Amino acid sequence: MNIRTKLFVFIPILVVLLNIVSFVIFQSGKMVQDSYHIMMERVLLYKQISTETQDNILLLNTYILNQDNKSYGNYILHKERLEKLWNQLGKDHASNVDGIQRENYYQMIRSFLESETAVIDHLKRDDFDSYLLKYEEAEKIAGFIREEGQQMVDRELSYYQPIYHKIINYSQDINQLGIALFLLLLY
Repeated sequence: MNIRTKLFVFIPILVVLLNIVSFVIFQSGKMVQDSYHIMMERVLLYKQISTETQDNILLLNTYILNQDNKSYGNYILHKERLEKLWNQLGKDHASNVDGIQRENYYQMIRSFLESETAVIDHLKRDDFDSYLLKYEEAEKIAGFIREEGQQMVDRELSYYQPIYHKIINYSQDINQLGIALFLLLLY
């Protein structure tokens, strides 16, 4: 086999191998981005729910103290935001967190929303003892939501950590293969 034939055979093989390595690097990068995007959406959802729950308690307290239309309007606006986030959580069936834990978190938010509604109802009926009990219940549930939200974030991060390390190791191996092929092409 002369040099011309060798070049005619080996150069296309090297080009194909380099293209394969480039494609695999691209795909692994895309997989990391997709996983990161999914994880961040869930983490942000849990954080938004926790923040909105705390905002709801503060605005409910403001309404109880002031009992005016502006306070009530602000409270209703944030309650609707929390309900939207709650519905979004209910639609996310692809979560990597245990189904029972997710369901408990989901039901906790529902209980919080019901307690808030009960506070307003009892307040409008001038049933001060009942509204105070319902308000305390809503505050406790809000604390549980905040704590459970942080645990949900921790679970999501824990789930993706081994996957992330596996992808990084795979990418490093592919990068080394690419460098070896490139050096082989130079010689």
